[in-house]
Amino acid sequence: MVATMGSVSGSRVDDGGVKTDPKLKIKAHELLTFFELFRDLFEAGIGLRLILTQLLVSASNPVLITVLKTVLDDIENGKTLSDAFVRYPNIFTNDIRALMAAAEKSGKWTKKINARGEIDLGILDLIIQLLTRRNVARDKVKNAILYPSLILLVVIAALATFIVYVIPSLRQIFIGIGLSESTDTLTRILFGFCDLVTN
Repeated sequence: MVATMGSVSGSRVDDGGVKTDPKLKIKAHELLTFFELFRDLFEAGIGLRLILTQLLVSASNPVLITVLKTVLDDIENGKTLSDAFVRYPNIFTNDIRALMAAAEKSGKWTKKINARGEIDLGILDLIIQLLTRRNVARDKVKNAILYPSLILLVVIAALATFIVYVIPSLRQIFIGIGLSESTDTLTRILFGFCDLVTN
Protein backbone atom coordinates (compact mmCIF):
# COMPACT_ATOMS: atom_id res chain seq x y z
CA MET A 1 0.00 0.00 0.00
CA VAL A 2 1.30 3.40 -0.94
CA ALA A 3 0.63 6.07 1.65
CA THR A 4 -0.08 9.70 0.86
CA MET A 5 -0.35 12.62 3.21
CA GLY A 6 -3.83 13.16 4.61
CA SER A 7 -5.47 16.38 5.60
CA VAL A 8 -4.90 15.72 9.31
CA SER A 9 -1.43 16.67 10.55
CA GLY A 10 0.69 13.59 11.13
CA SER A 11 -1.90 11.19 9.74
CA ARG A 12 -1.75 9.41 6.41
CA VAL A 13 -4.32 7.92 4.10
CA ASP A 14 -3.31 4.63 2.52
CA ASP A 15 -4.59 3.58 -0.90
CA GLY A 16 -7.44 1.72 0.82
CA GLY A 17 -8.74 5.04 2.17
CA VAL A 18 -7.85 4.26 5.81
CA LYS A 19 -6.42 7.10 7.88
CA THR A 20 -3.34 5.92 9.74
CA ASP A 21 -1.27 7.63 12.39
CA PRO A 22 2.28 6.30 12.25
CA LYS A 23 3.49 8.69 14.96
CA LEU A 24 1.39 7.28 17.80
CA LYS A 25 3.23 4.80 20.02
CA ILE A 26 2.80 3.23 23.42
CA LYS A 27 5.39 1.58 25.62
CA ALA A 28 6.08 -2.10 25.07
CA HIS A 29 4.93 -3.11 28.56
CA GLU A 30 1.63 -1.23 28.04
CA LEU A 31 0.97 -3.13 24.83
CA LEU A 32 1.73 -6.42 26.59
CA THR A 33 -0.64 -5.50 29.42
CA PHE A 34 -3.31 -4.55 26.87
CA PHE A 35 -3.16 -8.00 25.25
CA GLU A 36 -3.02 -9.83 28.59
CA LEU A 37 -6.17 -8.02 29.76
CA PHE A 38 -7.79 -8.57 26.35
CA ARG A 39 -7.12 -12.31 26.59
CA ASP A 40 -8.34 -12.55 30.19
CA LEU A 41 -11.58 -10.74 29.37
CA PHE A 42 -12.07 -12.87 26.24
CA GLU A 43 -11.55 -16.06 28.26
CA ALA A 44 -14.18 -14.80 30.71
CA GLY A 45 -16.69 -14.87 27.84
CA ILE A 46 -17.01 -11.10 27.37
CA GLY A 47 -17.83 -9.86 23.85
CA LEU A 48 -15.40 -7.83 21.74
CA ARG A 49 -17.14 -4.44 22.06
CA LEU A 50 -17.47 -4.81 25.81
CA ILE A 51 -13.79 -5.85 26.09
CA LEU A 52 -12.68 -2.76 24.19
CA THR A 53 -15.00 -0.56 26.25
CA GLN A 54 -13.65 -2.03 29.49
CA LEU A 55 -10.05 -1.55 28.34
CA LEU A 56 -10.88 2.02 27.33
CA VAL A 57 -12.39 2.80 30.74
CA SER A 58 -9.40 1.33 32.58
CA ALA A 59 -6.73 2.96 30.35
CA SER A 60 -4.68 5.83 31.79
CA ASN A 61 -2.38 6.52 28.85
CA PRO A 62 -3.90 9.28 26.65
CA VAL A 63 -2.45 7.68 23.48
CA LEU A 64 -3.99 4.31 24.32
CA ILE A 65 -7.31 6.03 25.07
CA THR A 66 -7.26 7.71 21.64
CA VAL A 67 -6.36 4.42 19.95
CA LEU A 68 -9.07 2.46 21.74
CA LYS A 69 -11.74 5.07 20.97
CA THR A 70 -10.89 4.90 17.27
CA VAL A 71 -10.70 1.09 17.25
CA LEU A 72 -14.05 0.88 19.05
CA ASP A 73 -15.61 3.26 16.51
CA ASP A 74 -14.24 1.14 13.66
CA ILE A 75 -15.62 -2.06 15.24
CA GLU A 76 -19.02 -0.43 15.66
CA ASN A 77 -18.89 0.59 11.99
CA GLY A 78 -18.41 -3.01 10.89
CA LYS A 79 -14.62 -3.37 10.63
CA THR A 80 -12.75 -6.35 11.96
CA LEU A 81 -10.32 -5.80 14.81
CA SER A 82 -7.30 -6.47 12.60
CA ASP A 83 -8.59 -3.88 10.09
CA ALA A 84 -9.14 -1.36 12.88
CA PHE A 85 -5.53 -1.92 14.06
CA VAL A 86 -4.22 -0.87 10.61
CA ARG A 87 -4.57 2.78 11.65
CA TYR A 88 -1.75 2.40 14.18
CA PRO A 89 1.16 0.56 12.52
CA ASN A 90 3.69 1.55 15.19
CA ILE A 91 1.52 0.07 17.93
CA PHE A 92 -0.02 -2.92 16.18
CA THR A 93 2.75 -4.12 13.88
CA ASN A 94 2.22 -6.26 10.78
CA ASP A 95 2.85 -9.51 12.66
CA ILE A 96 0.34 -8.64 15.38
CA ARG A 97 -2.29 -7.64 12.80
CA ALA A 98 -1.66 -10.84 10.85
CA LEU A 99 -2.11 -12.93 14.01
CA MET A 100 -5.30 -11.05 14.87
CA ALA A 101 -6.63 -11.68 11.35
CA ALA A 102 -5.81 -15.39 11.77
CA ALA A 103 -7.72 -15.43 15.07
CA GLU A 104 -10.71 -13.78 13.42
CA LYS A 105 -10.74 -16.36 10.63
CA SER A 106 -10.02 -19.45 12.74
CA GLY A 107 -11.79 -18.53 15.96
CA LYS A 108 -8.76 -19.78 17.94
CA TRP A 109 -8.51 -16.74 20.18
CA THR A 110 -7.51 -18.39 23.46
CA LYS A 111 -6.10 -21.70 24.67
CA LYS A 112 -8.19 -24.85 24.46
CA ILE A 113 -7.74 -28.45 25.51
CA ASN A 114 -7.49 -30.72 22.48
CA ALA A 115 -8.72 -34.34 22.12
CA ARG A 116 -5.46 -35.69 23.61
CA GLY A 117 -5.93 -33.55 26.71
CA GLU A 118 -3.11 -31.18 25.78
CA ILE A 119 -3.43 -27.40 25.87
CA ASP A 120 -3.32 -25.72 22.46
CA LEU A 121 -2.38 -22.08 22.78
CA GLY A 122 -4.71 -19.53 21.27
CA ILE A 123 -3.57 -16.69 19.07
CA LEU A 124 -3.86 -14.13 21.87
CA ASP A 125 -1.48 -16.35 23.88
CA LEU A 126 0.92 -16.39 20.92
CA ILE A 127 0.79 -12.58 20.67
CA ILE A 128 1.56 -12.33 24.39
CA GLN A 129 4.50 -14.72 23.98
CA LEU A 130 5.75 -12.68 21.00
CA LEU A 131 5.55 -9.40 22.92
CA THR A 132 7.18 -10.95 26.00
CA ARG A 133 10.10 -12.25 23.90
CA ARG A 134 10.49 -8.81 22.30
CA ASN A 135 10.52 -7.11 25.69
CA VAL A 136 13.10 -9.56 27.03
CA ALA A 137 15.29 -9.07 23.94
CA ARG A 138 14.94 -5.27 24.23
CA ASP A 139 15.91 -5.39 27.90
CA LYS A 140 18.95 -7.55 27.11
CA VAL A 141 20.10 -5.08 24.45
CA LYS A 142 19.60 -2.16 26.85
CA ASN A 143 21.57 -3.94 29.56
CA ALA A 144 24.29 -4.91 27.09
CA ILE A 145 24.65 -1.24 26.11
CA LEU A 146 24.30 0.11 29.65
CA TYR A 147 27.19 -1.85 31.19
CA PRO A 148 29.90 -0.69 28.71
CA SER A 149 28.51 2.85 28.95
CA LEU A 150 28.90 2.83 32.73
CA ILE A 151 32.43 1.47 32.42
CA LEU A 152 33.26 4.22 29.92
CA LEU A 153 31.87 6.88 32.27
CA VAL A 154 33.98 5.52 35.14
CA VAL A 155 37.10 5.54 32.94
CA ILE A 156 36.40 9.12 31.79
CA ALA A 157 35.81 10.24 35.41
CA ALA A 158 39.07 8.57 36.48
CA LEU A 159 41.00 10.23 33.64
CA ALA A 160 39.45 13.62 34.43
CA THR A 161 40.41 13.25 38.09
CA PHE A 162 43.94 12.23 37.09
CA ILE A 163 44.32 15.20 34.72
CA VAL A 164 42.73 17.84 36.95
CA TYR A 165 44.08 16.80 40.38
CA VAL A 166 46.89 14.23 40.24
CA ILE A 167 49.08 15.60 37.44
CA PRO A 168 49.11 19.20 38.78
CA SER A 169 50.07 17.81 42.21
CA LEU A 170 52.92 15.81 40.63
CA ARG A 171 54.04 18.91 38.77
CA GLN A 172 54.21 20.89 42.03
CA ILE A 173 56.23 18.09 43.60
CA PHE A 174 58.64 18.11 40.62
CA ILE A 175 58.99 21.89 40.88
CA GLY A 176 59.48 21.64 44.66
CA ILE A 177 62.40 19.24 44.36
CA GLY A 178 63.88 21.02 41.33
CA LEU A 179 63.15 18.42 38.66
CA SER A 180 60.87 20.53 36.47
CA GLU A 181 63.64 21.39 33.97
CA SER A 182 65.22 17.95 33.89
CA THR A 183 62.04 15.97 33.16
CA ASP A 184 61.91 13.93 29.97
CA THR A 185 59.95 14.93 26.86
CA LEU A 186 57.01 12.62 27.57
CA THR A 187 56.52 14.11 31.04
CA ARG A 188 56.65 17.66 29.63
CA ILE A 189 54.07 16.70 26.98
CA LEU A 190 51.86 15.26 29.74
CA PHE A 191 52.18 18.46 31.79
CA GLY A 192 51.47 20.57 28.67
CA PHE A 193 48.36 18.51 27.88
CA CYS A 194 47.20 18.92 31.48
CA ASP A 195 47.67 22.71 31.19
CA LEU A 196 45.69 22.72 27.95
CA VAL A 197 42.79 20.76 29.47
CA THR A 198 42.62 22.61 32.79
CA ASN A 199 42.96 26.08 31.23
